[in-house]
Amino acid sequence: MKLSTFLVAGLILIALTAIVPFTVYDRIPDPVPTHWNLRGEVDGYTAKPWGVILGPLIMVLVLGVFVALPRLAPEGFRLESFARPYFLLGFSTILFLAIAMSIPVMHSLGWNIRVDQVMLGGLGALLMLIGNMLGKTTRNFFVGIRTPWTLTNEEVWLRTHRLGGKTFFAGGALLMVGAVTGLGFALAIPAILIAAIIPVVYSYVIYRKLQRTEIPMTNGE
Repeated sequence: MKLSTFLVAGLILIALTAIVPFTVYDRIPDPVPTHWNLRGEVDGYTAKPWGVILGPLIMVLVLGVFVALPRLAPEGFRLESFARPYFLLGFSTILFLAIAMSIPVMHSLGWNIRVDQVMLGGLGALLMLIGNMLGKTTRNFFVGIRTPWTLTNEEVWLRTHRLGGKTFFAGGALLMVGAVTGLGFALAIPAILIAAIIPVVYSYVIYRKLQRTEIPMTNGE
């Protein structure tokens, strides 16, 4: 996905997320339900109009961050080398937010949806996508598994992200299973541990291993 495609697709999603609620604005209660607990029950509200417009504003901010980061990356750590998966990740994040930000409106209109299942399923799909793109990333300060050991050494970065791609995909799949089976948040913690903690620990282990075996370690200079 190119920057121009990402911008157009992202702006269309933001426009839909902003415009659709205002077509049924009078039917949306005040305050708007905007937070749910682990059992899928409403436990937080936001007054109109903020309960309606806050979501699109957050999406605009996220879109701006994804556009700005490639321009802010220092020499030697550019994001352009994996621009296509990077912008695909950006679009998927915007899409996830569009779904999440539409839930309050759908709930207000009486749609019978399981918020916990929708959110876990969407998050699981996003983690699986991240897993698919991790192996394509090169060293940078913004995207990926950024530990002192991966940022210091290119070989550690590559090996860690190969493993991280598998653990993020597995964690996302576990979240999807939880959403479908109704186990929900019982699988959320194991999924997060699988996805995130294992690669971080591995980056340190492989760094130490490379040091002990005295394999030359490239530093990107």
